[in-house]
Parts: sequence; structure tokens; C-alpha cells
Amino acid sequence: MCYNGSIFNSSRQWNSDDPLTTFRSRTKLRDSQLICIPGTSVKFVEASIINGLKCAKIATEDVTPKIEYWQLAILCSVLGANPPLEVMKGYLRRVWKTLDIDKICLVKKGVFIVRFNNLDDQLTVVKRGVYYFDNKPLLVKPWNPEMDINTEAITSLPI
Repeated sequence: MCYNGSIFNSSRQWNSDDPLTTFRSRTKLRDSQLICIPGTSVKFVEASIINGLKCAKIATEDVTPKIEYWQLAILCSVLGANPPLEVMKGYLRRVWKTLDIDKICLVKKGVFIVRFNNLDDQLTVVKRGVYYFDNKPLLVKPWNPEMDINTEAITSLPI
């Protein structure tokens, strides 16, 4: 068992305040299933309690690379339709065939995220603004981490 870079055998007496004991009991892992990489350690971080709920603490530096990765993405939604992912992939790759698309994913029903490999391609799509899928408007917005992706609330759209 790895704890603070040391190896303990399973005969050690664990006290109930030991975070590793809590981890082991909640995950139902045996000593043989825990892997220790030399030079690493297990560190317990107490959860914050916000409005009576335990919340994990996430350091900004842990999420910054992922936020930077998705800065080249846009969110798309077809008003009045919910096309399947494969249909949207085909449509978007055909419409934007000259642009360098990295991936197209379904975020939730009717909302797709498209990541480009460069900022120029993303800006080209966003600046054009108006697209149509099956004679229905295709909303295109640049992605940001605070974005609300609720499209059900949209009742009118200036074009």
C-alpha cells in the first residue's frame, strides 16, 4: 500500500481518521490493487462544505490546459431541430470543408461543439454568423467556460 511514498503491509492497524482508510473502504480496493509510483505520495485534501454539500477543490492550474484547448471551439445548435450527431458531422464537414476541423461532439440534445485546429478558422465561422440547416437557423457561438448552453429558452432570434 502506498502512503506518503512508503509501503505498508496490510497488517497495519488503521484508525478511522486515516483518509487512506476512508478511501479504501469507499472504493473497496485491496492493497494489491493500489499502485504506488516511486517518488509520489497520497495527499488528503478536505472537501469544502458549501450550502451543506461537500464540494471538491479544483486548482486553477489543473483546468487551465483544458480551457485553453477548448478556446478554439464553437457551439452550434439548430433551432427547431435535433439532428443526429453523424448527420451534423457530415453537414458541418461539408459546409466548412476548407477549414481545419479537429473534432465534432454532441454536448447535449441539439447542441454540438466543434473544435478547430487554429483560431483563424474558428473566427471565420463566427464572423459569418448566419448558417442554415434544412431551412432552419444554425446558431453558432464561440465557446467560453461560463457559457450557458440552454437553447430551449430561445424564442426569437434577430437575423
